[in-house]
Amino acid sequence: MTPSFLIILVVVAVSGGARATDPAPPVFPTRFSTRIHEVEKTPNGEKVADCDLHWDAERKMTSYRNCGKPLKPGGKGSQMQMVLRFNDSHNEGNSGTLYYIYGYGPFGNTCNFWCDLQGTEQCNLEESLCQYDYVAHAKYNETVSLNGTKANVFKWEDKLGPISMNSLSLYVDAEHGATPLMMHRDVHPFGKELGTIDTYFSSWSPKPPDSSAFDIPGIDKCAEGQGAQCQNAMEDALKFFRK
Repeated sequence: MTPSFLIILVVVAVSGGARATDPAPPVFPTRFSTRIHEVEKTPNGEKVADCDLHWDAERKMTSYRNCGKPLKPGGKGSQMQMVLRFNDSHNEGNSGTLYYIYGYGPFGNTCNFWCDLQGTEQCNLEESLCQYDYVAHAKYNETVSLNGTKANVFKWEDKLGPISMNSLSLYVDAEHGATPLMMHRDVHPFGKELGTIDTYFSSWSPKPPDSSAFDIPGIDKCAEGQGAQCQNAMEDALKFFRK
């Protein structure tokens, strides 16, 4: 991990309980673009991923573009890209379609294959800023300095019924409203500690993404993925991005 992504936390104030003067968890725009840098730490080591994330809840689409390191200096990302179209499934009763698109490599910017989203909802995506438990249960915890920026920290549990599956902390720019800086996720399904994922947000743009961010070149010749290609499609895709 490069030094620019090291977290430097200096506690400014700690909340001993909810107060009327505590900041409220911000409501984020339903359409935005940002660059994400993710650091996954597990007992097996550390992996990182970098992608342009485009989010449009009005159109029910999310895309991960320009992922990974450029093939050439000044170029764009070379790894597989993804476009997710929710409520646009090939199969009746599913939640949408995940398209895998070749990066800017030898095969060009064309669709490789597609998979059903297997029930995944847009607000359940890992980088989502509209997660149900965030909206319903997030509480102000403290204000800190995150790499020199004053940040309000909001905490909540991602639960399956009464069981916590993830513990999350969202760091939000205290001076500029609904601008996310970093999300920390401690992954412990059914009490089994699996590791952490830190997602850093940069180049934040709370505007509707350009429609080209959701283009799927070659969609007319794009076939459904086979067997194992589509098992746990979303989870496997995110693992693929992290190197």
